[in-house]
Amino acid sequence: MDTLVAATSNGAKVLGVGDITGSLQAGKAADILVVAGNPLENIHELTVDTITMVMKDGSIIR
Repeated sequence: MDTLVAATSNGAKVLGVGDITGSLQAGKAADILVVAGNPLENIHELTVDTITMVMKDGSIIR
């Protein structure tokens, strides 16, 4: 969990864009990866082979 938060929410804050991205909240830019498993239980669920959907700026691109 700490690794995912560091790569998303904390990364956005450090870059000064935490008010527009970095977490799933109304009004923020939405970039989402949907995977078959739970990356909080097994970080290896975050691979190209397990990604079932990609959303960029609120639009599905895969």
